Amino acid sequence: EEYLSFQHERISLLAREYAFPVIAFLSARTGEATSQEITIFNKWQTIINELNDYDNKKPGSSLSRLENFIRSDLDQVTLDNHLDVLANSSAIYRTMDYFHQLHVDLHSALINQIEILAEDAMLEHYTEFTDYFNGNIAGRFPFIDDPVTPGIAEVGPEALNGFYTIFDRRWQATRDVLMRRMDDRSRRRGETIFAISFIDQMAAMRALIVPFLQNQQLPIYDFDVIFRVNQEREKGANNIIDWTLFVDNQPISNHDSETSGRWQFGQDVRMSLRWAKNSPIMPLSDTAWPNLLVSQGHANFEYNNNWGLIGLIKMHTGTASDFIRAVDPQPHTLKFQVRTEHQTDGTEDLATVFIRTSLTLPGKQERLVVPEFPTQAPSLRRP
Repeated sequence: EEYLSFQHERISLLAREYAFPVIAFLSARTGEATSQEITIFNKWQTIINELNDYDNKKPGSSLSRLENFIRSDLDQVTLDNHLDVLANSSAIYRTMDYFHQLHVDLHSALINQIEILAEDAMLEHYTEFTDYFNGNIAGRFPFIDDPVTPGIAEVGPEALNGFYTIFDRRWQATRDVLMRRMDDRSRRRGETIFAISFIDQMAAMRALIVPFLQNQQLPIYDFDVIFRVNQEREKGANNIIDWTLFVDNQPISNHDSETSGRWQFGQDVRMSLRWAKNSPIMPLSDTAWPNLLVSQGHANFEYNNNWGLIGLIKMHTGTASDFIRAVDPQPHTLKFQVRTEHQTDGTEDLATVFIRTSLTLPGKQERLVVPEFPTQAPSLRRP
């Protein structure tokens, strides 16, 4: 307040005690004034007019708006809300008014400075949670692309809880800054896109995981399964007579009337397909799937790890090419491919079949979607 009062008195003194006599002199000889003199005349005349409007408490005077901006708006600005606060500022257009111009210049300078600070804060937070991800989560199942193998390293709830403790502090503000980066084509657009995608993936995963972490519980989901779906794209499914999903060794098959159940973290899952004993076609093992065990007409995709059901969904979710309209009509449609051999002539083929499963939190109806699991957090550099 003291600063504003001092500056107000100073400009008033300059305008009324020093500039006004000169303006009065120039106005008496306007026909002889140069263009430069007219410009100076107009500038000080508008300053005096605005001072008079201010003293007369005229609504919307540019000087009162400038003082309100300094007195009120500046005090409310933070890195998180600056876009909303400054968007409501009156200094968003230019006029020949001196105080309007000061308002605009101050507004622009403040935005530029805050954007620098917001960029610094974004990089600091982004680096913090991505360093944690790459050091404690990346490369551990289910955050991998490689096939599941016995003894594979897994992510535990403690590591995910540690990540989201950091991530949740400022992930939305971090994403907002990155989105504004996208408007500046001089910056590294490619790495920014990858960073936003990573944030979106981990934000989507919150709905799947965080409710349990917050309650210090292990993940648990209700599920239902429908066997033999997407038949337009299947191949060789008629040779399979039994379709069975085992959860913690409890079977749910295509012959059951009730095909729903509950899975919790740590329970093994196995998808079993059985060919008829007298079928001329039998399944074969496949080195591309180390967790596929084939024996006596059974092809078993086994997920004997803590993330059993989530792993099954992650590793077998269909891609766009698996669907007529290039999109899964009802996630999650799972695809299983098994090499087969004709028993008479030894010719080989590839059976392709689909099942569908959905997840909900216990006691809830809203279906959960298992998002894509990132395998590495992309780095960001200063622009």
